[in-house]
Amino acid sequence: LDESDIIILIRPNILMAYKIALAVKNTGRLLVSFFDDDLINHSESTFVRRTYAKKCVGYSDVIWAVNPLLLSDYISMSKGGRGILTDTVVTREELSRPERSSDVIEFVYAADVDHAKLFEDIVLPAIPYILNKYEDKVFFNFIGVHPDVNGIIPINRCRFFNIMGIDEYYDFMKNHHFDVGFAPLHDNSFMNRKYINKYVEYSKTSIVGIYSEVFPFLFAVRQHENGIFAKNCVDDWEKAIEYAINNYEQLSCMAEEAQNDLINNFSMEKAISEIRNKLPEIEEDGRDKRNVKEINNKVRDALYSNADYVAAFVMAAKRNGAKYAMERILN
Repeated sequence: LDESDIIILIRPNILMAYKIALAVKNTGRLLVSFFDDDLINHSESTFVRRTYAKKCVGYSDVIWAVNPLLLSDYISMSKGGRGILTDTVVTREELSRPERSSDVIEFVYAADVDHAKLFEDIVLPAIPYILNKYEDKVFFNFIGVHPDVNGIIPINRCRFFNIMGIDEYYDFMKNHHFDVGFAPLHDNSFMNRKYINKYVEYSKTSIVGIYSEVFPFLFAVRQHENGIFAKNCVDDWEKAIEYAINNYEQLSCMAEEAQNDLINNFSMEKAISEIRNKLPEIEEDGRDKRNVKEINNKVRDALYSNADYVAAFVMAAKRNGAKYAMERILN
């Protein structure tokens, strides 16, 4: 730390991040904290980790985020009141257009295993109407996530793929043609402050997303131009899915527009320009600074660490049982 002029903490919600922020806060160094989730208000996180995140934000000179709502919130809590807003960098080489292999419209939902209920709550109730009218024209693919579709989607109209590592996932998506991707999201403060990962993931491989009409998707998606919106009600999801089925030729245009958006607005050049404009210190000569003194408090550190483990165990046990919780803690 003594050799550094600018310290960048990534998702700082652990004890080590807090100790670094505390150690450098009055030494003349610039502290930048990067967030891609609202870690201060994350209900699935422990109180200890939410506290670390809040303290790191408070000590920060600059907040770096990927969501405008999140950036605004955290800037107001930070010491420096400055912010950087960037998107995921996408290169042309990452874009692909897999060839269509049949006349059936392939739908896909790619998500972590714990997103099954999200699909069951928002999208699944619309599927019976679609199958009743278009069963021979549609097929449903699930990657990573395994929602309970028994009795709703026939086994010959769906298939499931196991969860994959990120590199394997992108290779898989490049080599399989999917027409339309589901991107349901609940409309609440925490979800509104997430990143548009699904828009980026789907658009990279020419998949047109059907997105819940909520933030953050409202920042990027334009109805029937680079994606399809659906309000979080059964009727609207039925209409959105039916629109995709009956306007297949337009899907190609929307997929192309989404990829153009990635090329123009998600480039390395644009990200670097934003960083240089909002963080000019990155190109300045060395700053006047004092040595960093390591801050050790064995009692506090032990208390915080153990409290975090206990809180994590209790939360995991409530969700999935004590055996699962113990395995997570040990791993």
